[in-house]
Formats: sequence, structure tokens, C-alpha cells
Amino acid sequence: MTYKRVLVLLAATLIGCAPATPEQTGSASAPEAKPTVAVPEAVIERPARIDSTAHVRGFGPVRAGMTVAQAEHALGAPLVLLGSKLEPCYYVVVDARPGVAFMIVDGRIARLDVRQPASVQTAEGAGIGDTEARIHELYPGRVEVQPHKYSAGHYLVVTPQAPADSTYRMIFETDGTRVMSYRTGRLPEVGWVEGCS
Repeated sequence: MTYKRVLVLLAATLIGCAPATPEQTGSASAPEAKPTVAVPEAVIERPARIDSTAHVRGFGPVRAGMTVAQAEHALGAPLVLLGSKLEPCYYVVVDARPGVAFMIVDGRIARLDVRQPASVQTAEGAGIGDTEARIHELYPGRVEVQPHKYSAGHYLVVTPQAPADSTYRMIFETDGTRVMSYRTGRLPEVGWVEGCS
């Protein structure tokens, strides 16, 4: 191959690879498109989904014994002071769950209080509005009935089955017929009728 032929082939190759000019395409120059960047799914923030199940040790991922910071991390939501912060006992709430409050004693979760308008149920399906008979059905042989301190109702005290949970209780407050509120958590705090008062 001669030197001239090599130059001709090289020139033809370069011309074929050159980008088309506006005159060649017959259109005016368009603004250069910006490259799109895919955002990894893990980076996209979504509203936290809060587990709405009450259990003998707490609520959803929150367990008795956690600090407020640990509970906020577990919930993926901030806990807000309810009323006054009277150390060593006070309450905090999560805005996404009206009627649900956590008792804090010495800086740690001690119990969960569930009141109206909360529709939160226990893992067994008990909740506000249930009859006393239903609580007995859901927790057969584990319900101790105690007289209510301030009304004609009762405290239905449920003892857990698991030996590891022997220092925890669920207490359903009734008007004598139906559950008006309930609380779960560790002893002795779960038994405090007046809460932090």
C-alpha cells in the first residue's frame, strides 16, 4: 500500500467519525442534553412504616429497656415529650400513632400505654373496645381480675407464658364490660395506676 493511499484512507476514516454539524443535519443546534444519574433505591427517603402491634415488652420494634434514642431509631420517627418532663418519670409519644405513649423511667422505656383513639392491638388481637370475655378467650388461664381503683370496672392482668417474660405484664382497664385502655411493660412500672403521678 502506497503512502498516498494510507493518507486517503485515514482522511476518509476521520471524516466518517466526525460529528454532524447543524448544516449537515439541516437543524439548528440544540442544547446539550444533561446525563441522568440513577439514585440508588437505598438513598431515597420514604416515610417510616411503624409496626402497630403491642406486645408484653413494648410496641412494634420498641422494647422496654431501650433509651429514647434507641426507640426513635427503631421507629424511624422522633418521640415527642407529652406534658411535663418530671424526672425520673415522664411520657413521650410518636406523632404517627395518636393514643400511644411510652413511659420513660430513669431514661429508659418502662411501659407502653394505649388509650383512645388508638386502634393498636396486641399480637393476640386484643384492643380497646373488646369485651372482658374476649380478653379471657385470648389469654385463657392467664388473666387475673382485680377491682378498678377509681370505677366499677376491672384491671385484667395478663401474665405472659414465656419464662423469659416473667417480669412483664399486660393490664387491660375496663368499665366492667369493655376495655377502655391498656398498658404493657415491665414490673413494677406497668402496675402504676396513676402513671408517673
